[in-house]
Formats: sequence, structure tokens, C-alpha cells
Amino acid sequence: MKKIYCVILMIISISITVTAAEAASYTDTYNPTDMLLGTGDDQTSSYSWEFDITDSGFNPLTQDVTNALVNLQLRDDKGPQDGAEKLSFSAESTSLAGNANANHDLSFNLFDNGNALLRLSDIGKLLIVLTATSGDFIFEAATLHVTATDVDVNSVPLPAAVWLFGSGLAGLIGAAARRKSTAVQA
Repeated sequence: MKKIYCVILMIISISITVTAAEAASYTDTYNPTDMLLGTGDDQTSSYSWEFDITDSGFNPLTQDVTNALVNLQLRDDKGPQDGAEKLSFSAESTSLAGNANANHDLSFNLFDNGNALLRLSDIGKLLIVLTATSGDFIFEAATLHVTATDVDVNSVPLPAAVWLFGSGLAGLIGAAARRKSTAVQA
């Protein structure tokens, strides 16, 4: 009987051990080679591109995006429309900045943008649109920093695993007790 209890305790201790998911970081940089954006008649006012973190090793089948940050590198063009250089910025059709100052570098955390994080988790790609709303400025580069965790698609949820293990354990204990009572009666 002591052997059965030792085996049961060993199985319990092994089953309670939970492995933690490891976080991975991915970076994708987009460089449009000094794209001039502006609201003048002869200027391009809007520019779009797509980040793709699958090129860096992200696998949407086995990983979930937990956080993402976009850094924009901008500079003043020193042109005739200097002054109120403003921009709007959107990720996956969700506006993140409606009238931001375009005279310096900007960072946008996509943590609160469910569409962007969902799109990154689903396919590893993210559509970005940068639009000049007033003045003109140079868009030098953009960098996407992503944190993702591994997802074990074959795992059993912990409550279900504990319930299943407990049921099996109760069955083993019941069978051992039944066998013991049968041996005592004989």
C-alpha cells in the first residue's frame, strides 16, 4: 500500500509542475529613404507600408503578440511650409494620433489597439498609414518592436487537467481500498 501512495505522490508532484511561456522579441524596420510628406499641391500627403515580423522568425501558429511599439523617425525638411508640421498615424485602420507634432521622433504603443495586436498575432503583418495634416516633414524610418509568447496548442487547460487527474486518482484509491477490503474478508 505504501508503494501505491508513493507512486501517487510522485504523479501529483509531476503534474502540478507548470512550465512558463518564454517571451521572444522581434524587430522590423522600414526605411523609405527620406520620404517627403506634406500638404502642398506638389507633395505626397499620405504614405502607407506594411511591417512583417514573420521575416524575423515570428510564427503566428505558435506565438501570440503581447505588446508592440512603433517608433517613427521624422525630421524637419527646412522647407517653405515650416511651422505647424502635423501628422496623423493609424495602424490597421485605427487612428493612434490625429494631430501629432511632426517636428520630432514619435513612439506609439499598440497595446491598447486591439485590431493591431490581433492582426499581428493572426498573420504577423501590420498595415501602417502616415499622413501629413499640415506643413511638411521628412519621414526617415519606422521600427516595430514586438514582444510575443509561445503558445502550446496541444496543452490541456490546467483546471481540466487537475479534474481529470483527481478523478483518476480517486479511482485508484477506490480500487486499492476495494482490493484491501476483499483481502481482509477472505
